[in-house]
Amino acid sequence: TSGEGSGDETDAISSAMAAPVPSLPPTDDTLSGHPTAQALASTFKLVYRLSKRQENDSLFRRQKFIETLCLTSLALVRQYRVAANLEGPGGVNLAEIVVHALGALKNISQDEGNQKMLTSVGALAAVIEMTEAVYDRSRKEDPAGVSTARAKQQGSYIDWRVQAIVQVTIVLRNLAAHGPTREQFAIFGGIEAIGPILRDYLYNQEITLNIVRVLAQLCTYKDLASEIEKEEGVLARLRDCIDLHENVAPLLVRAGYVLAYICSTSDDARDATAKDGGLERVLQKYNSFFEVMKRRWKREKEASADEKSSSEGGAKAGAKSNDVYEVIMRVTRLLANIAMKEEWGVKVGSDDLVVEDVLAFLEDAPFEKREELMLNLLGLLSNISYYGKSATALWRRCDRLCAIASAYSCVRNDEAVVEALRLISNIAITLKGEGEGEEGGEDEDEQKAAAKALIDEGGLEAMFLLLDHNNMTVVYHALGALINAVASPLLSPAFVEFEMGARLGELLERLDMADAKQLPVMKLTIQCLSNVLASSKNLLKAEHVREMVPICKDVKKYAETLMTSEAAESEEIDTEMLHWTEESAALVVAAMEAFLENAPPAPDSEWEELPMP
Repeated sequence: TSGEGSGDETDAISSAMAAPVPSLPPTDDTLSGHPTAQALASTFKLVYRLSKRQENDSLFRRQKFIETLCLTSLALVRQYRVAANLEGPGGVNLAEIVVHALGALKNISQDEGNQKMLTSVGALAAVIEMTEAVYDRSRKEDPAGVSTARAKQQGSYIDWRVQAIVQVTIVLRNLAAHGPTREQFAIFGGIEAIGPILRDYLYNQEITLNIVRVLAQLCTYKDLASEIEKEEGVLARLRDCIDLHENVAPLLVRAGYVLAYICSTSDDARDATAKDGGLERVLQKYNSFFEVMKRRWKREKEASADEKSSSEGGAKAGAKSNDVYEVIMRVTRLLANIAMKEEWGVKVGSDDLVVEDVLAFLEDAPFEKREELMLNLLGLLSNISYYGKSATALWRRCDRLCAIASAYSCVRNDEAVVEALRLISNIAITLKGEGEGEEGGEDEDEQKAAAKALIDEGGLEAMFLLLDHNNMTVVYHALGALINAVASPLLSPAFVEFEMGARLGELLERLDMADAKQLPVMKLTIQCLSNVLASSKNLLKAEHVREMVPICKDVKKYAETLMTSEAAESEEIDTEMLHWTEESAALVVAAMEAFLENAPPAPDSEWEELPMP
């Protein structure tokens, strides 16, 4: 042909690919002399070369090469799967032809327009079958699998077999990037097809990275996370990636992302990731990653911004530094989600190195420099702080934890403020327990030190200030922390100086009773009033209580009205919450009226605590 992209070349490829693939006899020992094999090799090499050029993407669509290439490649791979011999002495290698065919599909499927066309012609089912076929062929030649992944014989059929898996997993990765294709992965068994490859080729970075990229695209789509979780051994292999490929940042980031996402909702996934020493290995690697990040952070602090941006070396160092931060962020989120199950959360919270590193970094680094990383670190702390004294390493540093919680409750980031309030709430729950420590003992001293730190660092004051926040999610968590803090004998005396009644009354007045979305905040405000009225400390002033009585009566009336509304009947709102709010508002009104008469609250005014999830 005269040159790439010429009309003669296009006609030649069109003719060659329009012809069916002749059967290659399974017993053929002399492929070197087989004219069909020679023609196929030349054609697919040519198509592969053409597919490398981005400007040819539209040509493939226009000439309808894409569907033809898919069908021809599928027929070829089916023969590759069953052929008795792949090559003759010095002859054409059938595996090499397969690699060029799959390589062309790989290049073509990078284009968004081609992805749409591949989806429209049902290419995913064919690609999944090809994936199973090339894996099956590799297992026939090398049942152990691992030796194949480690093979280094350049030009041998072993290398071509591995390359076939590399190419087909990239095609899957490209198709997974196209939204409408994703739901088809479950329909056509895509996850079942790549699971065994991940298991047997875990040592091959390229193949593993391709598969992890596929899983990263799929795990957030509809019900595919549960499909990934159900595939035997996948979560354990993803966890092992963190151990085996510690220097491959893109792989670590994506493996951590997939695991963290699936572990966010499933105890079974947490167990699969953490059991058999898995959590210990992840923690060990986490400590290693943290050491690298601390060194990078130290250098960043010492170097000026101009010096970092003035040279190519500085730019490269910055890119590597970002890789480290990204890895730490993903593995931190993974640990935070694993820690949502108590068995594993207590282990994480009892690891001295992990706890010390996280606390020290939050104390040292400005939030604005690494917001997403800092949010994940705060999330990890808030999750393990839920286990109180059982998280021994964290509780021994509770004074520092209180200081961090107080500081981050004042940053200009609502997500960080919510995490800080969760921390304060969990600390308050731990400080609330009466009679848990021996009087005058070490445990009592620790509790007093923690309470003092929370008060001195402004954590309690922050809760009150945040009741005026315009984000109701922040207000909700501030109320939750306040409820638990009021119930703590070590913290409640500090509330005397605050105008608690005025604050809660103002909040109730500010709430929009026409907005059912604000019902959870209304419920917590009533519950907070309940706890205050039931407290042994006189935290309310009579003038504030008088102002709140009509407001609470309005809340009760509102809840009664809402319970008979169409929204309640259609289950658009939580009727159980409405019922609780109506009853509690009635009790609060009675308690406030008794308070104003200088009488004790009614004996049935027992108020539940609200441990934050």
